[in-house]
Amino acid sequence: MLASASMDRSVFVWSLASEKVREQIDLAENPMHEQQRRLIKAYAVAFPDIEAKAKTLHSHYVDNVQWYGDALISRSADNTFCLWQPIIGNTTKASSFKLL
Repeated sequence: MLASASMDRSVFVWSLASEKVREQIDLAENPMHEQQRRLIKAYAVAFPDIEAKAKTLHSHYVDNVQWYGDALISRSADNTFCLWQPIIGNTTKASSFKLL
């Protein structure tokens, strides 16, 4: 999984196991044409697996996220930190996070 932080105070977690994501990573590494060289197409941004509700916990934008084992640490510009843990449902994907 990949985590990202945002200036709107949100934290997103992305699954890299998706076939679409793997295809785009492969295309970025091995483009058929130079014009195809890019990381992941923009449509992938619309499909985060989890949006952590950092907006209610951080009062400023989240400028850093870091995995710590199976937990995620988020840091805000106001120097607050949150420790999150994924909640795994009946699939292998995390469905939400709980604050530790």
